[in-house]
Amino acid sequence: MLAVEVRLLNGRYIAASFNDRTKPEWPMEPARLFSAAVASWAEAGRSADEREALQWWERQGAPAIVCSPDVEVAHRSTVTHYVPGNDATAVRSGLHSLANDLTEAEAAVRDAATPVTRTKAEKALSKLEAKAVAVSQAAGASGDPMELFPEERNKQARYYPSVTPESDLVLFRWSDAVPDAELLESLDRLLSRVGRIGHSSTLVSVRTGTATPSEPPSTYVPATGRRADRMIRVAVPDLLAELELAFEQHQGVEPRTMPAIFAPYVVAGAPRPEPRVSSAAGDWIVFGFDGTGPERAAFSINRVLELTRTLRSALIRHCSQPVPPVLSGHVGAGRNDNAHAMFLALPNAGSRYPDGSVTALAVSLPHDTADHDRQDIFDAVTRFVDDGLVLRWRGGRVARLAIPVFDAAGEYSSPPGALASRPYWARPSKTWTTVTPVALDRFPKTAKPGRPIDWEAFDTEVSLVLAQSCVRVGLPAPISVRSIPGSPMAGIPPVGSANVPGGRQFEFYRSSGSGQVRFAVHLTMVFEEPVRGPIVLGAGRHFGYGLFLPTREGQS
Repeated sequence: MLAVEVRLLNGRYIAASFNDRTKPEWPMEPARLFSAAVASWAEAGRSADEREALQWWERQGAPAIVCSPDVEVAHRSTVTHYVPGNDATAVRSGLHSLANDLTEAEAAVRDAATPVTRTKAEKALSKLEAKAVAVSQAAGASGDPMELFPEERNKQARYYPSVTPESDLVLFRWSDAVPDAELLESLDRLLSRVGRIGHSSTLVSVRTGTATPSEPPSTYVPATGRRADRMIRVAVPDLLAELELAFEQHQGVEPRTMPAIFAPYVVAGAPRPEPRVSSAAGDWIVFGFDGTGPERAAFSINRVLELTRTLRSALIRHCSQPVPPVLSGHVGAGRNDNAHAMFLALPNAGSRYPDGSVTALAVSLPHDTADHDRQDIFDAVTRFVDDGLVLRWRGGRVARLAIPVFDAAGEYSSPPGALASRPYWARPSKTWTTVTPVALDRFPKTAKPGRPIDWEAFDTEVSLVLAQSCVRVGLPAPISVRSIPGSPMAGIPPVGSANVPGGRQFEFYRSSGSGQVRFAVHLTMVFEEPVRGPIVLGAGRHFGYGLFLPTREGQS
């Protein structure tokens, strides 16, 4: 294992964050340590063995970082300081970058051994002098000596953000890195010359080693398969060459940015919050379609209400009496306000070849379904299986289903492309998009019949409705809700007019009991943190309207 120990000799670390010069960097970034080592190597003559050590180091990947955690780090309030800029005539013109070349050319003339070499050296010197004059004139140098005085130059803001950690030790550990003795000696010699990291006032002592503190205050480790807490710059292969190329361009004078690659990090040992889950999302009973006979038909997802209401009727018909409220949605003659079963149609959406055809039907049980109610539903499914699994709509045969599969809420492993499985619809995500439109709980005031919709005002109104729906089922309110006037993704039909039936489109949702028309709309909603599905929202959720699919922003 390779370990590099950085001791903050003044107890403070002054370095600006890569994306905000007014904020301090913490923890110290591995890429900054590497850049400081490269500077030490270059200043000492660029030895071959140390170069080899640097090239080996940059291939070791992201290290673990042991340092004081954020709660044990004092942040100094940032104060803006105004300092005189550099000599404008020198910095703007690039004369600093020509100075070394002129000095070397003059030495070549002075040390020329023969008339021929002297003539060549004089010509080279003459060209450089002409270039220096031209560059100086192009930069607008006035020749006024007053420009050299600091009080006559423009003032530039400087911030010097700093932190004071409780521990003055920052330790970088590469557990899989095993340098040989010679390489380790070169690396240690190189690092021992590093006197500062970040701002010049951050004095440090740096050495290699294998010992670690007995009780490290905190450890930041590369994120593997987990959501990152922060992005930290690290050394990567060929970073040494990138730094050399960058120096050739800026020569340590021009404004510059340290080249590096970001790696995701997490706080080791910190509890990882589980994604929020809808309280209505429990176990599933999934029915595929029987593909062995002529009854096999491809149903488009816009027929969701026909399919889900037919499945509900079939299970109620085969259920023992009285039908449990968790299945019927009613308590006696009244409505069951508690969570009850949702009947869903699962389309081919979000796949490689989406066409919007229904791949399966599902019964989604509430997470707190009582054992005796669950048993009553399973018994109804068994009778339905014995009766041939035939769906009938208004007296006619619709389709024959396949033997159902029980899909448990706590199991989230499934083969890729299993569109009919619960895990496909339950994947944690920040972004969720409808595959069946949401039937809004109230008719939006911004969608007046006969008038064009102001979509911005509509989204604002719908955001409030969706926030209430999400909170009602135990989810956080989304931070963004965007309506989709057309189709949300490939294969999914748009929403049509309630007055224009037929065609491959979704109609406005009409309640089966009261017949009340609900405004239906396709939506994309984004949460601040990932949430786990399945997510089904809105007035038509018990019959498959308002089914969301976890998606990435822009996926179609």
